[in-house]
Amino acid sequence: MDDKFLKFEFFLDFYRQSMMWNKILFCEQKRDQIKLRRQLIKKGPIQNKDYQVNCIRMQHADETCLQDILDAMLNRVKISNEEFQ
Repeated sequence: MDDKFLKFEFFLDFYRQSMMWNKILFCEQKRDQIKLRRQLIKKGPIQNKDYQVNCIRMQHADETCLQDILDAMLNRVKISNEEFQ
């Protein structure tokens, strides 16, 4: 990091690692959400609202998991969220 700017290669490497960890750590939660979605389908006609709520929960949980990973990694290298963006 020179003069408060990240090198692009560092940013890419950092982001790839966080995405990899997110995929690993979110796997179980994603599997549970998919099971729930499939149960909604098996019940018969899907209520759009139930399906949408499930999809929104899944997306929110994924984003939260990724942000937690990024925060932990940034703390480890002592960079603030503002400096990383």
